[in-house]
Amino acid sequence: MTTILQMRKILTIIAIIIGTLLITTTNAVVLSSLYTAKIPVTSRAAGQQTQALSQALKDVLIKVSGNANIANINEITNAVKNPNSYIRDFSYISTSDNTDTPLLLQVSLIPKSIDNLLNQAEQPIWKKNRPLVLIWLVTQDNSGPQLQNDGNSPTIKLLTGDANQRGLPIMFPMLDLTDLQQIQPTDVWAPFIKVIQNASLRYSPNAILIIRIDQSNPNNLVSHWSLLIKNDQLSWDINGNDMQTIVQNGINNITNIFVKKFAVIKNSQPENMITLTVTNLKNVGDYAKIVHYLDGLAGVTNVEAQNITASQASFNLTLNTDVDTLQRTIQLNSILSPLQDQSETTSLTYKLSST
Repeated sequence: MTTILQMRKILTIIAIIIGTLLITTTNAVVLSSLYTAKIPVTSRAAGQQTQALSQALKDVLIKVSGNANIANINEITNAVKNPNSYIRDFSYISTSDNTDTPLLLQVSLIPKSIDNLLNQAEQPIWKKNRPLVLIWLVTQDNSGPQLQNDGNSPTIKLLTGDANQRGLPIMFPMLDLTDLQQIQPTDVWAPFIKVIQNASLRYSPNAILIIRIDQSNPNNLVSHWSLLIKNDQLSWDINGNDMQTIVQNGINNITNIFVKKFAVIKNSQPENMITLTVTNLKNVGDYAKIVHYLDGLAGVTNVEAQNITASQASFNLTLNTDVDTLQRTIQLNSILSPLQDQSETTSLTYKLSST
């Protein structure tokens, strides 16, 4: 058992290491631009600037909350009309690819102010650590099914734009020789789930999205969406004659699913306390890594080390969310692996994955 003096020494070293430590999480994506926005404008005129700042605030609130309709809430509507107290700084960027809007207003907002506004409006906060979604897109017309990953494709531009607006990290397969040796367009069109999952392993996604779009009749686009999250599969159809609306609805559905799983709504309920033990620690750097990781998890408001031995550490975590949400968030990365039946609500045990 480590003495109090030894523990203080270790924690001091950990604090020093954390000050310079940069952790690269596996699988999930940490969005560094969550509280920033770029708004196209035609000039630097004061009227346009005011409108652009309001739009920037609205865009960031959508990304952070995951709620596409958040501007309809009274508290949010009032804030969007008066955005200045939420703005940290802004600057103009010249663009050469769009003559209609030759400027971008790049806006940085104040994270604490945004979070406080969302808490006051009783809206969820979806932290920067977000699931990476691999998209297998196959379209079919009179020439048969085709896998798509061309960034210049109108459909992929729509998917990328809507995903960026909602703060949803996505990627498309490279469709190189390695991919095409494992999977064919007909496998995705069918779809053969096991084949798709095997072909996806090289990308280490948190979720797989299969989109099948029949474009044989431009006046009646038929799309089928399947979202695979571990052993769960959710599917739905979206049909119509407007690809933009189909894609927007599809991305909204996916984002809403993740918000329910990972976002946190602060409420008046008492905070939860839970003990989390991590084993397989080999050095002080591992301790620092775990403290930094736990402190950054959505819903964790305080991390207090309780017991440190040569190979493991126990922490008291204060949560403003439920334990199930905490567990789902931990599962986003491969940093920690569960070591026991995690049905306990007061104590969890994980193993630090080897790197």
